[in-house]
Amino acid sequence: MMNHVREAALRRQLDTLRQEWPNLRAWRLVINNRMRSCFGRCHYNKRELHLAAWHVKRGEWADVLDTLRHEAAHALAGPKAGHKQTWRIWAQRLGAEASRCGSRQAWAKSPAAKDGPKWIVTCRKCGISVSRRRRLPGRAKAGHRGCGGRLEWLLLR
Repeated sequence: MMNHVREAALRRQLDTLRQEWPNLRAWRLVINNRMRSCFGRCHYNKRELHLAAWHVKRGEWADVLDTLRHEAAHALAGPKAGHKQTWRIWAQRLGAEASRCGSRQAWAKSPAAKDGPKWIVTCRKCGISVSRRRRLPGRAKAGHRGCGGRLEWLLLR
């Protein structure tokens, strides 16, 4: 399916969800060209469901529809629900996979997956290392959960 055809089909799918769940009527769909490391995002204050343009364009259609339902479940569950029980109930009602992340196959098509990790994080106490795509605020002073050692962040690019 071409991108504009997929976008129109997504809007029709959202209209179908709105008919069944009137609380979604105030929400709009945004195809977001800036999203690189996730499939979708629910913006509660703006009442917008954002889907990554790369996912809409190249993703398996079933995965793209699941992402729309996933984000609609967030809208209906509310901003405090996260991926906990209330959200899971809404996800199941809407026909979405009640999981936090999409499939590995879908993730492999993302721009962030192609970029590779940006950071290597090493524990100074036990020496264990992991790679990360981003450095979250406040994590610089965090300790290693396993041994309590201080973490050292090395920028790769």
